[in-house]
Amino acid sequence: MKKALPMENLIRVLVVCSASLFANSVCADSWGPPREFDTLSENGKFVARVIPGKKDSRPVLIISAVDNAKTNEIWKAELSNHVSPTRVYVSDDGNYVVTLDNYFGVGYGDDVVAIYGRRGQLTKFSLEQIAPLPKPKPDAPAWLSDRHAYEGKFSHSTASRHWREKSIEFFFKHAGQPLFCLWLDWENRWVVWRLSDGQMIKITSEQAKALDIEGRRWSLGQVKSDRFASAALNFLSRLRFKEDRPLIEAWLRDTEFSGGSMQSSSSENTKVLFAFTARSHKRETADQILARWDGKDSDNTGLGSSDNYQFLGTLKCSVAFTAAPAKKEGTIRVYLIPESIPLKEWASERPAQYLIADLNYSYPYVFEDDRGRDGSLSDLVSFIIYGVTPGRYRLKAVWDKTAPFEKKDEIVCRPRLGDYESATSPVISIRKGSATEGAKIECTKLVE
Repeated sequence: MKKALPMENLIRVLVVCSASLFANSVCADSWGPPREFDTLSENGKFVARVIPGKKDSRPVLIISAVDNAKTNEIWKAELSNHVSPTRVYVSDDGNYVVTLDNYFGVGYGDDVVAIYGRRGQLTKFSLEQIAPLPKPKPDAPAWLSDRHAYEGKFSHSTASRHWREKSIEFFFKHAGQPLFCLWLDWENRWVVWRLSDGQMIKITSEQAKALDIEGRRWSLGQVKSDRFASAALNFLSRLRFKEDRPLIEAWLRDTEFSGGSMQSSSSENTKVLFAFTARSHKRETADQILARWDGKDSDNTGLGSSDNYQFLGTLKCSVAFTAAPAKKEGTIRVYLIPESIPLKEWASERPAQYLIADLNYSYPYVFEDDRGRDGSLSDLVSFIIYGVTPGRYRLKAVWDKTAPFEKKDEIVCRPRLGDYESATSPVISIRKGSATEGAKIECTKLVE
């Protein structure tokens, strides 16, 4: 039997645009070719396989029983999706399957949620049916179309509406009825389907309380297994059990930072401003969730400034080099070393907060005469590390310039022959909710 594949096997390319250039910019989608995937029921006794559709055929759903690592097909159905759903849920009795969204267009179509039984599709719903919005006023601007109706409620990309980005979903039996339950976070309510006929049902206060209890149980399990934990933590924050708060606070200390870059220019200043960046998704998520818990955030969707923290801070610094780093000349690494650790012992333990700039990929891009080309760095390079724990630090910079290069998954890079490193650093204070700017160090010491 094949091992269950991740449900949302798409690659998303996030394009960071300057607000001065693109006031209403959104992210771009990049989808890989659709492929077959398997999903196990929660009890592991049934597996659903989705075979994507082709030009002349719809996708197919095959449900099989699992026994001693062997599968036995019990029923199948043709799906209404044009290509494939992005996520599938199988009930623990193998009798029902719920599919969510459409490949190449999350949140669009008349089968954003579809429910299937042994006799085929029971029902399907568009996002507009799940969460109806008031009709635009007659004098509303032309751009306020269906495509823009949900803007401000959750994030959008060029081809998708990510309506479930903070939601949780699970099967639940209440009063003898098998249900599929979805927490619609941006409307702060439950949406529930009755599996016997696939219809949405109106939730009573008693059912809502039962769902909250089950949602908390489910969410705690997800956090423990680290599966879909971001949405689970978000739901726990809605309930505000004080014993759950430390689970969210633990994400503020996450030590996995991903690297990238950003650049901007304006009509007033044509010079391209470029900086390497690093951020932790878990830290950002925890900061937003805790801010709402404490009433410091007006329930925003994360569409605002990415350095608008409440519990963490941002470091904006620069590093000087003897010569401008060129493309494909290794990596530059910037580490935050707690003041309590002597700078010469910076590598005695893995730094919790860092930035790794890969000179093979992230690099300035400039336009001249309506053509784009690679730009160049100067000998003074800007760096931004988002989501830093408040405290006092020194900076350490290493330019891994000469082969053999450090492995990409190795955080600590001890400079070797032909590399450069920094020798000194001022003490830098990071304060929560603000950006520390102006720090500068020199990475000019050649290892010989």
